Amino acid sequence: MKKIIVLVLILFVIGCKQSLIGNNLIKEKPLEVNIIDLNADKELYHSNELMKINVLIESNQDINGVNLKVYGIYSKNSYRLSYSEKINLTKGNENLVEVHYTTPRCNTCSGISEGIYDIMAELDFNEEKLAEKTISVEIRQ
Repeated sequence: MKKIIVLVLILFVIGCKQSLIGNNLIKEKPLEVNIIDLNADKELYHSNELMKINVLIESNQDINGVNLKVYGIYSKNSYRLSYSEKINLTKGNENLVEVHYTTPRCNTCSGISEGIYDIMAELDFNEEKLAEKTISVEIRQ
């Protein structure tokens, strides 16, 4: 008899907990993701030079399938740098992604004009933007 009473109480507690979760009375911890740092290995680049871009990401929980997009150097109606990758984040601030990019030629015919260009990093998950950051670099002949 005691076993039946204990079993009924356990089932009751489990049912109440599921009901509370289903009614959103018990909230899950909200996802918090930040781009702590976005940097390039230099501030000044020349035509056809390798650029190393680092994106340091912090997350308050493990999450798989986050879309990282790094883009920039806008010229002639398009982004010359366009990089996208699905990444898995671990809890903490040790999520580092390095992107390598060769800068375009600086000339007005087929390349880009000399100048200062923005590079952006964005993190999206389930079509929701989680974080973004922008830096500027200079490109010369």
